Amino acid sequence: MTISRLSKNIIFNFTGQIMLLLLSLLTVKFIFKQLGGDALGIIYFTFMLNTLLCIVLEMGVNVTTVREVSSHAKNDSAYISDYLRTISMIFWCAFLLIGIG
Repeated sequence: MTISRLSKNIIFNFTGQIMLLLLSLLTVKFIFKQLGGDALGIIYFTFMLNTLLCIVLEMGVNVTTVREVSSHAKNDSAYISDYLRTISMIFWCAFLLIGIG
């Protein structure tokens, strides 16, 4: 009985995910042992804050940008340029506000 290529890829992917989980658990244990609970809490709080800011600041902008660029790609390059400039300016302003605050 031969294993299909898809089955083999699924098994390798599953094995890789298990190894990643085990390595992350070992890494957390090592970091906790070396840094202590307070430092690890600060690191996790920073990761959580970073993730939260990414979710809040994105708000579907990347999907909208892809849709707008793809719908105007062939006939309106000036619109694409203006749109990308506007989106970039919005993100830079948000970055500056977060950096100042």
